[in-house]
Amino acid sequence: MKIVIQSVKRGWIKSRDHQWKLLGVGAIKKWAVVYVWFCEWDDEVKIEKFVGKIFNLPIFDDQSWKISLSLENIKGELIVVPNFTLCGRNKKWTSLDYSKALSFKRGQQLYDYLKTLLKDKPVHFGEFWSYMEIESVVAWPVNLILDL
Repeated sequence: MKIVIQSVKRGWIKSRDHQWKLLGVGAIKKWAVVYVWFCEWDDEVKIEKFVGKIFNLPIFDDQSWKISLSLENIKGELIVVPNFTLCGRNKKWTSLDYSKALSFKRGQQLYDYLKTLLKDKPVHFGEFWSYMEIESVVAWPVNLILDL
């Protein structure tokens, strides 16, 4: 499971078939945008592990500018965006290889499972396998790249 997490002060997400979802404007809350994709070795157990950790991962700064606060600590919200290109590989910088990315059908199953596990949390979801426009406003760059 490949994950990129970005702390943002507000964000927008729009898919081709849906209206704009304007997230965080005027809110004191902070947000995290998570780009996620599943690789051929991923399963429901890894999704459960991700769900158990994501809201407690320190990605926000405290009053002394130390990164020690989590979404849970600040009562923040999460935007989850499916992104199959995270499993792309490029050894020679000439073309991308997505052979390690999970198939469309299985990827959809795991994404739906992720949505089910997070249904009671403050989460907004991007559309699976859809054109999306995503905009995030960053207060200061905190980006984590994780392999789960």
